[in-house]
Amino acid sequence: MLMHRLMQPVLQEFHADHPDVGIEVKAENHFNRLLDDLRKGLTEFMLVTLPDGYSPGEEFEVTELGRFSYSFAASRSLFPELQHPNVLLEEIAACPLITLNQGHIAREALHRAFEGKGIAFQPPFECESMSLIEDFTRAGLGLGFVITGCVESLPEDEDVFVLRMDRPLVEGSLVLVRLKGRGLSLASKVFLSVLEAFRSSRSDSGT
Repeated sequence: MLMHRLMQPVLQEFHADHPDVGIEVKAENHFNRLLDDLRKGLTEFMLVTLPDGYSPGEEFEVTELGRFSYSFAASRSLFPELQHPNVLLEEIAACPLITLNQGHIAREALHRAFEGKGIAFQPPFECESMSLIEDFTRAGLGLGFVITGCVESLPEDEDVFVLRMDRPLVEGSLVLVRLKGRGLSLASKVFLSVLEAFRSSRSDSGT
């Protein structure tokens, strides 16, 4: 999701300005695997959406880049009854849910939110990526687990809408994670400056 909504335009701009600099990207949905790559020196930094209450550990330096919330999205034509303010979690639980697979920290945070309300969490559709959740949601198969805020995994349009809940389901931060004591290469520093300029431009435009 971060690749499609955030990283792709930044990579494109960076590559256009610095075509001789080699770029290596690993798109991985499992948080612990990315942390292992940082420990081994296989990557210099990682960008991840981190639910509140989760931490990579004291060996890592974490920089917050923005805030977001988890919610659900649905087909306008197939779930019109949910197009009202203050949708309750009980209403959501009564519908088929489309979420990430077990093992994702976002999925764990979602499970905890349901458990905290004493509501069973048994989604019939489990996906490896946010892009699959988007596809299934647009197909009208159920309510898709989405991110809104500083990044959006499924922006609203004429086909889908994001449910307006009575309160945020789960909140978190878009963060940059580095191993403490390990410096960044010049190329990475320049890349991160391009990323920050892109984020600022989106914030200024209200997107």
